[in-house]
Amino acid sequence: MFFAKHLGNNQKINIYHLFTGLLVNAHLLKKWDQLAVIHKLADSLFLSIETFPPFVHRLHVYSLMVFQGTAPPETLQLLFGHIFTRVLTYNPHLTVSDAIHLQREWSFARTSSLLAILYRKVFVVFQPEELTGHLQQVLETSEVNWHHILSCVSTLLVCHSQAERLIKGLLDGLLRKAFANYDLESLITAFLLVRQAALEGPALFPPYAEWFKLTFGSSSSLQGSSKKALIFLFKFLSQLVPFEAPQYLKVHLLHPPFVPSKYRTLLLEYITLAKTRLADLKVSIEDMGLYENLSSSKEASQACCQALQDVEKAVQIFQNTGKIPANFFLCMIRSCFLCPSEGSAERAAGSPKEPLERLKAELEALRLLVPDANKHGAIPAQVALISGKLLEVLGHLTDDDEAASLTLRVRLDLSVVDLLLASFCQDVMAASFFLPPDRQGPWPSLFAKMICGHRSLLSSLLSRLCQLLYHQGPSLSDAHVLGLAAFVVHFTEAESLLPPVDLCFSSVLHTDLPLAGLWDYLLASRSGDSALFCLRFCTAAISYFLCKFPSLSHERLCSVLHPGFLKKLQYVVPRLCLEARETGLEGESAAFPWEELSFPPLCHQKAALSLWKQARFQGLLREEAFQLTLREWLKMELQVLPDQDLLSASERQEFHSWSLHQHYLPRPVAAGGCGGNLREMGALFTNAILDFLQSLQRNSSLSPARGNPELYCRFQELVLELDLERRRGLPGGCGTKEHFLFQVEEDTPTASPQLSPGKEGGETVVACEGFFSFVNTELGSVGSLHAEGPAVLQGLLSTSLECSRPAQEVTAVLSSCQARCPLLLCSAARWWPRLECVLCSQWKRLFGAPLAQGLQSLKDLQSSLQSCLALEATSLPSNTAWVPAAFLHFTVQRQVEREEKGEVLRRLGPKAEQVSSFSFHFQEEWESSGQMQK
Repeated sequence: MFFAKHLGNNQKINIYHLFTGLLVNAHLLKKWDQLAVIHKLADSLFLSIETFPPFVHRLHVYSLMVFQGTAPPETLQLLFGHIFTRVLTYNPHLTVSDAIHLQREWSFARTSSLLAILYRKVFVVFQPEELTGHLQQVLETSEVNWHHILSCVSTLLVCHSQAERLIKGLLDGLLRKAFANYDLESLITAFLLVRQAALEGPALFPPYAEWFKLTFGSSSSLQGSSKKALIFLFKFLSQLVPFEAPQYLKVHLLHPPFVPSKYRTLLLEYITLAKTRLADLKVSIEDMGLYENLSSSKEASQACCQALQDVEKAVQIFQNTGKIPANFFLCMIRSCFLCPSEGSAERAAGSPKEPLERLKAELEALRLLVPDANKHGAIPAQVALISGKLLEVLGHLTDDDEAASLTLRVRLDLSVVDLLLASFCQDVMAASFFLPPDRQGPWPSLFAKMICGHRSLLSSLLSRLCQLLYHQGPSLSDAHVLGLAAFVVHFTEAESLLPPVDLCFSSVLHTDLPLAGLWDYLLASRSGDSALFCLRFCTAAISYFLCKFPSLSHERLCSVLHPGFLKKLQYVVPRLCLEARETGLEGESAAFPWEELSFPPLCHQKAALSLWKQARFQGLLREEAFQLTLREWLKMELQVLPDQDLLSASERQEFHSWSLHQHYLPRPVAAGGCGGNLREMGALFTNAILDFLQSLQRNSSLSPARGNPELYCRFQELVLELDLERRRGLPGGCGTKEHFLFQVEEDTPTASPQLSPGKEGGETVVACEGFFSFVNTELGSVGSLHAEGPAVLQGLLSTSLECSRPAQEVTAVLSSCQARCPLLLCSAARWWPRLECVLCSQWKRLFGAPLAQGLQSLKDLQSSLQSCLALEATSLPSNTAWVPAAFLHFTVQRQVEREEKGEVLRRLGPKAEQVSSFSFHFQEEWESSGQMQK
């Protein structure tokens, strides 16, 4: 100790070399003497670490490692193990409460380089399991320096790929020991370790909120075994409350531990205590998010922008009074019109310049590592440093003028997002110049997961991606497309780490889309330019994915690859490349097109065809999850704008013909086709058109277009072909009892019901069984048939044209309706004044014969009721009681005031009471159904 404190540096180095020689020959000593020498050597070396200049320390550590091949491994482990213990237990003056408050400052990015290098050199000597075992032993037997313990955990997570699994194992052991022995120290240690691990971001360890929910949120959790265990947990959590940061209290309140109902008071007491603490800190539980950055040094009370609160309050006052508060106008609105002085603007814009420059420097350092396979071991540490610098940039704004800070925050976030995306794209191109994707190491995945850990940046990041892909996609360079495609692949890979994020982006109407659905929305193919960009992007994304993960099993590949990319290619490649419509192309190309993609100039269609011919790609297309179904194809094609399409009208017609009749018609239903059944294609076609028109009604601001008109022509041709088959009696035609549109009506109750002809006893009759069942089950309220009845009755007359005895069939169907489908006659009664002329004209035009008896009866009934109301008759015609009640109800509504209805009913003679009861009941049913319709 004296030598270490009082000798000069040169003398220290000489003594150090003497100790090194002793280390090499320590195996010649007896075991007791060997341990004594090693411990003395370790103590002196540790003290020299505390007193030597950094360059001497580095020299000593690296010199010592030279002897690793000379000194016995056991001796080196004893030496480094003792040094490790001394570091972890050195000067244990920090309390647990200090650690809780300060541990956010002990992440890997903020750990001194001297200490980080020492940890990493120690890690080289030991296996990861030995490190965690040694760490656990020190925690259980000694007083520790929490700063060194927690910074060691962060460094271990960053530097060892297996560290997450080992840390989780260590945590499980600590928790089991804590609840088995009610050991408070083990529980405290577990909480400190898991919080420290979570500070390194979701790329390395799950967020604290997720861990707490999984560990304590189910009935099988450790605290659920007994009341004593529950009391133990809540006593510990309650003791933490005075020292807790608001973010952790919020996690405990949002994801409370599982508590049996009979012990609910324990949870309520803790909730009250935690909410009181939040109130003291002036933090509102309603304003907190589910995913907050727990590594941020800013207090949660600063997260709520006072300027936004003032605006919301002013808007509320304006809605109530129609006036803007004078003090709000003077303090807020007027100041927005006053331009700040040039000097203040420069100061505001220049304040975050230094942290942003440091972030750029770390990103450039990463770019030097990714092309060199020998330096990939340093990438996790570099990504952790980037995360730390990014946190400095995002947490730099502390201006008291929150309105100015809000504007500056938006600009800063956008500049940071642009910097990150540009850096990622440049790194992808730099790495691809030297190495294929599968040999580039883990940096892209770590980079994307690192960004996911900065929750406050996600909204700006996704909005920027939306702008690039949706608006600027066709104008992006090849390098940008390749880089963004790789980023989207890894970003989607990390989707489980992402919170729900609302997009402040006008083009994205569905802000609640999942991430995969967002890519599908942004990669639309409505115009020629957007179709080409979709081809470029999806080709790059799939080629990169298949090259990046060549060893993944087929099953694993199908579970992680986004199906939308393959479906987009199945649509645009045959559309733009005639060669892709041919069969027998599988397996012709031996290499994925990533190499030709990453070395421009390139032909995008050639690259897409190269991928299309891949046997592995074609194998993916045989999986049900990746197959583009006819309905999905129709949805995409309906969105095409013909005047902006790359294909001419004749080319589109050829493409439609190939897709419908050569590709989807013979394709099995399980593979998204029609199985050779035209009726199946007609049903899918109709559903797709109805869905498309409904989406246009919901989003009328998107486009005034009503869909691709040429595709409607294909639908008309299909309907004509089906009608010809039905008339010829081919399979799927007259021999089939129900029309193909019934399949559509079951899925879409708002569609118009149809009647169809059928065979019975050698004669053609109207088949109405399926129709009656459909009306009674799907249109189960009177008001649901408001608009359907007239169209159905007109269809009945047209269908009867093919029957042997049209008049008798129409009368029979109407008679059957009285008992089996009364809703149809109710609708006829509602619309009869308009319907009568149409039906009579249609009958005369089709048959040139007297009106069918069923229709004549309804016509006579309406005439009789009108005579009654005109005081020309005092009795009802002989008919089923409820039918005149329906006609009477609507006739009275049209012609007389409500107070005259009783007088009209008194003139109806002996049937007045029965009809009146029917009418009263009918009126109630009709009005209630009408309310539901509204």
